Amino acid sequence: MARWTLTWIIMLFQGFGECLKCFQCDNFMNPACGVNFKSYQYPPEDCPGSQYKCGLQRQHPKGDYIGIIRACYPLGSLGLEDESDSCQEVQHELHNTTFLFCLCSEDYCNIASRTSPSSVILHVIVIAISFGVVTLGR
Repeated sequence: MARWTLTWIIMLFQGFGECLKCFQCDNFMNPACGVNFKSYQYPPEDCPGSQYKCGLQRQHPKGDYIGIIRACYPLGSLGLEDESDSCQEVQHELHNTTFLFCLCSEDYCNIASRTSPSSVILHVIVIAISFGVVTLGR
């Protein structure tokens, strides 16, 4: 009975009161943030509030260089028509360049150019532990 109570409490409050956690870096300053992203070099950071999404901006290749930026973005600040969890091509007229811009709203989801269902994995692990399928330290 106690195991079930603990399981439901964890599932109910998972992520409660926390800000979204995103990777924040660019490969102009550090190549490890680029195409072959080395996430272990960048601890995820909390976005400053609840009206943010994680974003990944990937510039189309210019020679051998592909510009990549990972960051928290405040909703409404980008001038995008669609701020749903998706990717879209964006034209930056000032710099005469086009890039792929992806937004997502799960912790750590801007690790790659697509969204990641990290909370689903956590819930599966919690349920497996509660049913005794997985044991910790026994």
